[in-house]
Amino acid sequence: MSILSKIFGNKPSDETAQEPRKLSAQEKSEGAARAIYAKDKVYVPLSAMQADVSEGTGIPYIGRLKDGRTVLYLFETYEAARTFSDGQDGALDGIGLVGALDKADQFNNLNNVLRVAHSLGIQLMEYRGQDGEHFECALSWLMRVNGAGSMAASREKMDALSIGTDAKLPLQFHPIAIVGFSNPYKVTPARAEELFKQFTNVEDDELLDFFAGNTPQENVLLIGLVEKYSADLAKSVKYIVWNQLAEQPLFVGISRKEGGLYARDGYLYLFYTDRFQHMGPAGCHPVSGKEAVLDLVRRHELKGIALTDGLHNMARFENDVISKTVNSRNLPASA
Repeated sequence: MSILSKIFGNKPSDETAQEPRKLSAQEKSEGAARAIYAKDKVYVPLSAMQADVSEGTGIPYIGRLKDGRTVLYLFETYEAARTFSDGQDGALDGIGLVGALDKADQFNNLNNVLRVAHSLGIQLMEYRGQDGEHFECALSWLMRVNGAGSMAASREKMDALSIGTDAKLPLQFHPIAIVGFSNPYKVTPARAEELFKQFTNVEDDELLDFFAGNTPQENVLLIGLVEKYSADLAKSVKYIVWNQLAEQPLFVGISRKEGGLYARDGYLYLFYTDRFQHMGPAGCHPVSGKEAVLDLVRRHELKGIALTDGLHNMARFENDVISKTVNSRNLPASA
């Protein structure tokens, strides 16, 4: 049973000898406020706009109600927080943008987050219990009931507060770890060296299987390493990598300023993940396969595509590469 159910109306058990005194509405509210504040752990949705989805940290998502008031959301369970976060455009490449606030954590505990939120001028707190109950109150009232003070913030910092889908909250919150985070696109220098050594020992008839066994980011990185060794060999690698993107979700780069396609030096940016769309140089939009990409490149008279995850390494694929289909029987001779 959740703490809110206990406070707001669940009947006492049959073995209770005497009917307890009924609490007033104010007493119930204050009891709920104290119970929430005292919890050992709660979960908070994190802002997709401010999340570092390379290292796995973020700051709380702040909503804005129809009347303009700002609200900090807290949840009793991870599952409920994840559902809420996904519904706020928070699912980047399947990442659940949810953080845990643990009383034992020196920085990321509920007390600190509430104090910072209060100092930034956040007006409301909404808590959602495991049984579906909602408890909403003024954040200033919650702090007062619990005898907690706020952290001082300058007027300039408070004025910088912006809420919404294009929010850029000033980083007053301590970065909160994303629960269960991993980054499959991060390639260590040791892994890069290992990949190149493996590549130099692969037989021609094993090339397709070799590249199929790598992540897109590993292959993009490998192209860069091979280009330093041989431009012709790198072109052969590009043929293979490009043709193995058939099953990979693709996203074209979108300029944040103009809203059109994002291209640099004549190359259209093509992402194989939307994970870093708020961190890299451009936003992104899904595209229906490689043929659609090739059509965009031709219509806009571009030199080719720049394949990237949107944040880390990038490899350029020229038009003669992306317009050709290869298989194990017609690999370029340089491979």
